[in-house]
Amino acid sequence: MAALFAGSAFDFKHPKPQHHTESTQRKQGNVPELEAYEYAGHYGFPKEDPRGIGLLNLRREEIEAHAEQYQAEGNNASVASGLWFELFGHFSNTERAEDNQYLIVEASHSASNNYLAELGRQGGHEAPLFAGRKGEYRNRFTAIKRSVPWRSGRGRNSIDVKVERHQSATVVAAGGLGALDVDEHGRVLIWFHWDREGKYSARVRVASNWAGGETGMVSWPRAGSEVLVIALDGNPDHFLIIGVVHNAHRMPPWQLPAQGALMGIRSRELTTDGGNDPGGSSNHLVLDDTAGRIQAQLRSDHLNSTLSLGHITRIDGTAGRQNPRGQGFALDTEGHGASRAAGGMQVTTETSPGGQGNMMDVGAPMARLTVAREMHERLAEAALTAGVQAADDQGDVVKQLHQQNADLKGNGGDPAQGQFPEFQQPHLMLASPAGIESSTAGSTHQQSNAHHAITSGGHASIASGRSFLASAKDAIRLFAYRLGLKLVAASGDIDMQALKNGINILAKLEIRMEGKRVDITGLDGVRINGGGSYIDVSAAGIVHGTNGAFQVHAGNHSFAGPDSRPVVSHAVTSALKPDEPLPVVDALGNRVPDSHVIVRPGQDETRTAIEGGKVAPDASLDHHIIRCWRPRRG
Repeated sequence: MAALFAGSAFDFKHPKPQHHTESTQRKQGNVPELEAYEYAGHYGFPKEDPRGIGLLNLRREEIEAHAEQYQAEGNNASVASGLWFELFGHFSNTERAEDNQYLIVEASHSASNNYLAELGRQGGHEAPLFAGRKGEYRNRFTAIKRSVPWRSGRGRNSIDVKVERHQSATVVAAGGLGALDVDEHGRVLIWFHWDREGKYSARVRVASNWAGGETGMVSWPRAGSEVLVIALDGNPDHFLIIGVVHNAHRMPPWQLPAQGALMGIRSRELTTDGGNDPGGSSNHLVLDDTAGRIQAQLRSDHLNSTLSLGHITRIDGTAGRQNPRGQGFALDTEGHGASRAAGGMQVTTETSPGGQGNMMDVGAPMARLTVAREMHERLAEAALTAGVQAADDQGDVVKQLHQQNADLKGNGGDPAQGQFPEFQQPHLMLASPAGIESSTAGSTHQQSNAHHAITSGGHASIASGRSFLASAKDAIRLFAYRLGLKLVAASGDIDMQALKNGINILAKLEIRMEGKRVDITGLDGVRINGGGSYIDVSAAGIVHGTNGAFQVHAGNHSFAGPDSRPVVSHAVTSALKPDEPLPVVDALGNRVPDSHVIVRPGQDETRTAIEGGKVAPDASLDHHIIRCWRPRRG
């Protein structure tokens, strides 16, 4: 007999197979030890005994009860299964009384009465048939030691029914929970078609093509869906859903056979009275394998939000493919949209054949940006040479362009690990080999906390339906390298004002002024100097001076008494006074509190005090929208 009994079982709530072994308590002499093994199946060990010790002991006792049995016969009519007796005078007896006690586990009885024997003694023509007959009783029985627990074994009083075939059932939801009733383990309720009472089962698990540690693909069957069910280990108490099938009430997501090229996922909004019936909003992920017109599409009916890739064709509802929309990709929504990339972003119409190469490659736009930076640098040097600009004017802009280009080009990286050098800083690049167009029915606002550089290889043209307005905190400096500078007003006046200082006009050749009338007014005086000869006009008088001849031509000469005309002063006004402090705001437009300083980190870190929410105009700030500020200490 087996000296060991081993068993195993599995429970999905404790998903590690349980293995346990029990040794027999009664040795059968010097015989080889054998092992009996049984797989109890899913949920084979009860939850109150997860190691299955009780079940294994039961199986061990079953083996022991059949390993050592005793056969006996006699004529004691009181013999019956379940009774026990004590045997005396047998050679196997021991001094321990319990070793001599036996439990009857099976008994058969044989008995005949003396009626037929009496007929034989009475004679008659049938007497020979009953001659020698006599009434007697005998029995045969099987017994085991009374100290051995009696376990009859399986199949004696019941039959273990196995469900070997697949079945289909309908998913239901308990208590009016709508279309979806699933517990924390992903189990649903089902109603078998053979159940005339319409009762639903215990919770049943759902198989998936992929399930892991908080990973996998999930699509919980909804109320009304027809599912395919098997019984684990053939046990009718342990059903498992292995699939879902369509039927006449739950049709495929797209009309067939016309839309047979569509493959994917379509879900439906879980409304209070829907979720598995036609109607309501839905989501879909479609792979369209139409010959020559393949596409992939992700769509939500909410605000008609769609991402389409490939040969784009509108797919709407169960009707499937509708009108063509173009080729490439399209991202559409009737709601808001946002695209964010913390490391940098490139939006370009430059080609990348076959999607090969580094996705952040900036070779072509970098070549153009390098040429633009060089043009900026050359023209800045020319303006500096001409005295139009100071060294730190456009030169600071060029330095910033150098740094931007260096950030975009980058260095280092490990392409084998997918780490490329481009975009060392989170820049946003817009690039096109053809053109970039921007249009709005409203207004366009461009803002830079630092510099704003615009470079054009050809003309830089600005057309305004109303006015062209430019305001600069420090200076406006215009420089034309070759063909001159023209300022023309087709109508209206041209006004030039210096609100604080003077106006300087310099020409290497001639300066011409022409008008219907030319008025020259100086509050303190007017001086005209030509080749050394001069006229000095002031309130004190008029002085002429020359080293050459002084000629006056007139049809009539007249020298009258004293006379003068009042000097008309045109008021010079400005909303911003020359010495007025500038308000300081942060990047969100909020006023910076008092008692703070603006910090511009660098090798020569500078700090500018903020008082009354403003800074003095001589603070030499590059701009007045501040990104870095902190409370002032001390």
